Amino acid sequence: MRVYHIIKMFVLPFMLGIYILFLLTIAAAHYAGGWVVVLVDKYEEGFFEVVLLTAVLPFASYVTFREVVAAYREARYKKK
Repeated sequence: MRVYHIIKMFVLPFMLGIYILFLLTIAAAHYAGGWVVVLVDKYEEGFFEVVLLTAVLPFASYVTFREVVAAYREARYKKK
């Protein structure tokens, strides 16, 4: 069980880092004068992706850091 907490300590920040890198890539393309296109069709299928890209990051950051701290404490507690 200790291995699970150690793996979780590294996987969650890695996944969050990839998500942040994705958002930074979009921001850099927009800042450089490029086009950032998210297709929202008449059924609003692309709208969900826009919401995910803009609104979920603060919540994902909070949950990730909370889980990493909990996994660190659990791994440290199991060590003793």
